[in-house]
Amino acid sequence: MLCNNFSSGTLAKEKLVVGLDPTFAPIGFVDEHGEYVGYDIDLAKEFAKRTDRDIEFKAINWDTKEIDLNSGSIDLVWNGLTKTKERQEAMELSDKYLDDNLVLVSLEESKYENLEDLKGKNIAVQVNSSSEKLATSKKDIFKEIKSYPDYNQAMLNLKNKSVDAVLIDEVIARYVSKKENINIYVSKNIMESAEFVVAAKKGRVELVNELNSFIKEVNSDGTADKLKQKWMGADPNTKETKTSTFMTIMEGMYNTVFVYFVTVFISFPLAIIFSSIYLRKNKIINKIISTYTWIFRGSPLMLQLFFFYYGVFPLLGFNISAITCAIITFSLNYLAYILEILRGGIESVDKGQYEASYILGYTPWQRAIYIIIPQAICITLPSIANEAIALVKDTSLINVLAITEILLITKQIANRTASITPYIYAFVIYLVLNAFVVFVFNKLEKRYAIS
Repeated sequence: MLCNNFSSGTLAKEKLVVGLDPTFAPIGFVDEHGEYVGYDIDLAKEFAKRTDRDIEFKAINWDTKEIDLNSGSIDLVWNGLTKTKERQEAMELSDKYLDDNLVLVSLEESKYENLEDLKGKNIAVQVNSSSEKLATSKKDIFKEIKSYPDYNQAMLNLKNKSVDAVLIDEVIARYVSKKENINIYVSKNIMESAEFVVAAKKGRVELVNELNSFIKEVNSDGTADKLKQKWMGADPNTKETKTSTFMTIMEGMYNTVFVYFVTVFISFPLAIIFSSIYLRKNKIINKIISTYTWIFRGSPLMLQLFFFYYGVFPLLGFNISAITCAIITFSLNYLAYILEILRGGIESVDKGQYEASYILGYTPWQRAIYIIIPQAICITLPSIANEAIALVKDTSLINVLAITEILLITKQIANRTASITPYIYAFVIYLVLNAFVVFVFNKLEKRYAIS
């Protein structure tokens, strides 16, 4: 191996995998070309350059960043992570690399300066953020604290007057305030001072020490100031046209359609096989099938995605990709639903069909495959069509595993443009996809309808 490395002219570099929430402009986000950009992205690239490492950026679900670090799927969380006591106990944190403050954002007509000014009013925060922690500690002031998965949803609710103010990071507030399509006011008063740090897995002290040395270097040689001017002093308004926005969202259709069709081709044939087994009336096997369907129909699909990706597969020692996990989970979930639908169809087949097939000398398997199952499918086609339509919509859930699909790309564009337009485009795309599914099943129902 050493010979091969030297013959190629260089030793293989160590690679750092950096996890980030790709909807956090201008700190770290995806631009109109699909590239990771932002203040933290440039800073991380500079760190990799100075320490002679390769670097890879990986989109993660912000709610599960500690799990991603502990599992080893990422080496660092570098994306506007605020230093807190709880995070210090759970992860290794670097020194501060950027000052951040929590401020209030409100409409120009209101101009709230302090939290106390919001007594009896609604405030918006981001889930699992320092702003949520601060607002919760003063919850008696507010009528309601509304938590959103990203700041863009919070800002859209402010624009629609569903909330009176948003408690948000100042760097984000300044970025959004420069947008042409949102007329907002950023408070002059600071609600709480904060520090952005980089996080590593607990125990990786050596890596954190390297980060601390790097942070001192870039602060002293002016690199940090140049990046601040680039990302926080420039005009953030993008040059994206409506056409380019729509086409960018369309790029997310690949994974959406891929997960959809693979799920269909796995779950439906398996449902027919298990339905045939169910017809054998074996009490033990039927009890196992009933338990399986009860588990997967009785728990949320999103929870199942987390359970398999962060629980089952790591415990079994399987290092599978997020999209593979999504396909397996979706297939198991929809198999349970289609299996129960077919079971109901089987129960509704006239008992005379069983008797006639027995007299004609059909074996149990022949009876299931040639007589009972085909009739059950015809009877249950409308219900199966409903599941097929639901599957199109449910594919949007794969974005919780940071898989690039229609909804995730929509969020990324909405966050960097502070516009609701991308959501309208996504709405239309899902309608068109479902229209195709409805068309196919309408044709099938007409062709195979039982008179």
